[in-house]
Amino acid sequence: MLRFPQHVRFKPWQSGEWQVVSGLLQKTHLGIALCGICAIQCGCQSGVIGPDGKFVWNQQQRQAAELAQESAQTLQVDQLNSDNESLHAQLAQARQQYRITAKELELTKTQLQQTTEKLAGQSSPE
Repeated sequence: MLRFPQHVRFKPWQSGEWQVVSGLLQKTHLGIALCGICAIQCGCQSGVIGPDGKFVWNQQQRQAAELAQESAQTLQVDQLNSDNESLHAQLAQARQQYRITAKELELTKTQLQQTTEKLAGQSSPE
């Protein structure tokens, strides 16, 4: 006599055939459904499905590439900051030189005016 496990039961069809409905199979479908619901609730962020809903096969390679790109961008930002500081220093130095040159020009104008007045006073007899 053929014995079936307790979780297997039989249901007769209208045509007289028997259909085996497995409780184990029903439990498996329930477990798969629960795992699917949990995965959907968690968002599958660390699995093979990415946040955009597409499969991500080379996630580690993509993360390494993103890290390398971020590192390169950080180096570029540091270089730009260094260049910016250097340009500000050069600008401050140029402004200081401009002020010195402007003062020298004013002093030269004053000396020229004094020399002109002195020469004008010597050439005109009083």
